[in-house]
Amino acid sequence: TAYNPRAVVVYEGDNDIATYGMSPEEVRDSFSEFFSILQQSNTGTRMYVVSIKPSTKRKHVWAKHMAANRLLQDMCNENLLMTYIDVATPMLDEGGEIKASLFSDDQLHMNSEGYKLWADIIRPILMEAEGSYIN
Repeated sequence: TAYNPRAVVVYEGDNDIATYGMSPEEVRDSFSEFFSILQQSNTGTRMYVVSIKPSTKRKHVWAKHMAANRLLQDMCNENLLMTYIDVATPMLDEGGEIKASLFSDDQLHMNSEGYKLWADIIRPILMEAEGSYIN
C-alpha cells in the first residue's frame, strides 16, 4: 500500500486449491481479507478479481476452481469497489473442455496465445473503468 494504488488487479486461487488444498470458501475469504486490508490503508481503492483459470494439468480440481469463481463473482457483485473478470469461460471450448492450445508444454502455464486472450479480455475492462485516469 506504500504506492497508494487507485486500483489493483488480483489473480489468486489456482495454487491455493490445487497445491495447498484450500477450499473455494477459503479462497474467497482470502480475497475478502486482502480487500479489507487494502481498504484500511487505501480507502476507495478498486479491486479487479481475475477468475481462476482452467488448465489441462489441473483438470482434477476444475470443479473446485469453478466453485471458487462463483463465490468470487458473488463477492464482487456485492461490492461496488470490486469487479470480477471472467477469463475462465473463454478458455473453454463450446463443449466446456479446456483449450489445450492456450498452454505451454506443461499444460499448466499459459503460452503467448493464452496471455493474448487474457489481455484482450482484461484490457477493455480496465480501460473503460480506469482509462480516464491515464495522463
